Amino acid sequence: FVADDAFGYDSDTVAKVPGNERAHDSLGTALAIQGRVDEAIAHYQKALEIKPDDAEAHNGFGAGLIHRGQLDEAIGQFEKALESRPQYADAHNNLGFVLAGRGQADEAIAHYRKALEIKPDYADAHSNLALILADRGQFDEAIAHCRQALEVKPNFAEAYNNLGVAFARRQQDDEAIADFQKALELKPNFPDALNNLGLARSRREAVIKALAQRRELLRFRPNDIALLNDTAWLLATNPNASIRNGRDAVELAQRAVQLSDAPDPSILGTLAAAYAETSRFSQALETARKAADLATRQNNQPLAESIEAKIPLYEAGTPFRDMPQK
Repeated sequence: FVADDAFGYDSDTVAKVPGNERAHDSLGTALAIQGRVDEAIAHYQKALEIKPDDAEAHNGFGAGLIHRGQLDEAIGQFEKALESRPQYADAHNNLGFVLAGRGQADEAIAHYRKALEIKPDYADAHSNLALILADRGQFDEAIAHCRQALEVKPNFAEAYNNLGVAFARRQQDDEAIADFQKALELKPNFPDALNNLGLARSRREAVIKALAQRRELLRFRPNDIALLNDTAWLLATNPNASIRNGRDAVELAQRAVQLSDAPDPSILGTLAAAYAETSRFSQALETARKAADLATRQNNQPLAESIEAKIPLYEAGTPFRDMPQK
């Protein structure tokens, strides 16, 4: 509706005052919103004939060129927009988008951050930046930027999709699936969200299937210490609530401890994580400290450090989640 109003008004203005570059800019924007990219570009070009340093026209022209797949030319237009107006948030965001698509992540991040410095509530820049950060394994920051985008634009399907991507990269498929589904509620047949939802569901189903296979193996190999320990770890620490089962994790880890000929710090570390998953944090702390001390006495410093790193979580009453970190 707004686009149609703008189209009618600016068409009239252009007809009456053809030398008004602002009218050409506005008409170009209205046409672009309607998907009439070639017509939009023609008006941006006309605006630039009238005023060669028109930042809005360069930016709009660049956006149109993206739709045409002319990325090098689009970059040139965004750079010209920023020459005319260095504090132009839209041009920084658009330039970041093209650079990200070309694999120039550092440069893209710099432009997204500049756009947010100029305009802190810029939802598109928050969402775009989040996607690159998720690709780099900076999951916490990516999630924070998506949530900031959604505070500004609560029905922003792309931000929900990018939030899902961040959770999926951190293997939190339960959360990822919920966000992809929300994106699709807002934007049915959203290709990226449909594809991402399928991948997240497939991975979660694969873990559930693997877990079922382990449980079946344990029926035939109930004294397999490695299998007991690995299954307990998965049940205690998987990032997805639909996978975890703290009670079973404790039972399996305790059995692995009992079957071991000598105390094993790795198995004790699993038992500590299982206790934490069932909110038995005092036992988790006692067991983790014992495991870390034992690993140190066995000259297994990497294992000792890994177990010690979890102790502050247990002290804070927080279970450990085995998810990728930056």
